[in-house]
Amino acid sequence: MKLERKDKAFVAWWIDHQFTTKSHFPDAGCKPGTNLKRPTKKHLKAYKAWRRLPLKASKMQAWMDEWLNEHDKQALMHSMKRQHKDHPPWS
Repeated sequence: MKLERKDKAFVAWWIDHQFTTKSHFPDAGCKPGTNLKRPTKKHLKAYKAWRRLPLKASKMQAWMDEWLNEHDKQALMHSMKRQHKDHPPWS
């Protein structure tokens, strides 16, 4: 998934929203099928890295490549498509 400059604000909002609603975001921080009650050190490391990240498309892309697995990337792409469908850039 290639992040475009026009999508930076939405992607930043989406990732922030995932961190606030899911204690185990990103999924790349844990093994599949585990039932954890608390975030792991990897989840906290991903959160800390995200919080320190400047809002540059290249830096956001690097963070996404490192921390998001395919499931998270697909969920983000689906949300972006829905966002563009509901609120097209030309409206």
